[in-house]
Amino acid sequence: MTTGAAFRFGIVAEAEADAVVATDLAGRVLGAEVLWFQQAAYVSWQGLHAGDSFLPWRRVKEEAQQRRVVRHGKFRASPGMFDERRARLAMRLFLTLGTPPDGVILVRDTDAKGERKEILERFRDEGFSAFPVVLALPHPKLECWIIAGFEARDSSEETALKEARQRLGFDPRQHADRLSAEGKKGKKNAKIVLDSLAMAWDRRCACWLETDLEILSSRGARTGLKAYFEDLRERLLPLFF
Repeated sequence: MTTGAAFRFGIVAEAEADAVVATDLAGRVLGAEVLWFQQAAYVSWQGLHAGDSFLPWRRVKEEAQQRRVVRHGKFRASPGMFDERRARLAMRLFLTLGTPPDGVILVRDTDAKGERKEILERFRDEGFSAFPVVLALPHPKLECWIIAGFEARDSSEETALKEARQRLGFDPRQHADRLSAEGKKGKKNAKIVLDSLAMAWDRRCACWLETDLEILSSRGARTGLKAYFEDLRERLLPLFF
């Protein structure tokens, strides 16, 4: 896979929207630290195949079978073992490329499962050294990161935010970690809360593209957003110097 970009990063995500949010935020964080940085000119995000912008988690096993990639290492018997196995396979898949990426971002909702976060953090920290691995682990759902960046633009949005506060008993932007990953009809369901605040895609984009990074970091401290920013600065930023 060839590209004119100076840096190429792999992305593993559950859906395209997840990859877009994670890469947009990565571009903002890196751009805030590197004066000459322009994401479109210097960075490309990729999956395994030409034209792919990310590798779906659900395709990791299938791709590994097709490329005859086997996982190595011991896996602890735990509820999160499945995530560790897929993460390790995904890394080995990127190593099969003619030119491996400069780093990989793993985007995975915790779904309020603490063991998933612990497993993936341990995988990252135990020494995969071929390239940096960054974790984007929205807790409990990616929608919580978008909600954290919501700023009312007009009276109708002010009303929507006020009603959400009344229904929930708290400001969802400040306490998105208290939202739920389950119960499609529950008032605390993260998807439902986001729908009540911003339905249109372009309106949602503004939440992570326009809201100040410090505000996002502060509001997202308990949803994994602040940790993602710190991981980007620690593991990818050094590549640009």
